[in-house]
Order: sequence, then structure tokens, then C-alpha cells
Amino acid sequence: EALVPFRPTGTKPVYCSDCFSSQRARY
Repeated sequence: EALVPFRPTGTKPVYCSDCFSSQRARY
């Protein structure tokens, strides 16, 4: 359910697919 350290606000994810991968790599 929670694959990321942050919670998406609204219906759209905080990061785009590409940015999402980069952000996940950081954490």
C-alpha cells in the first residue's frame, strides 16, 4: 500500500513516473 515515504495528496501522485523512480532511489 505504502511504497513511498510520502503520501500523495489528492488524486495525482506527488512525483511523475520517472521522477518517482529517482525519488525512491534517493530514499
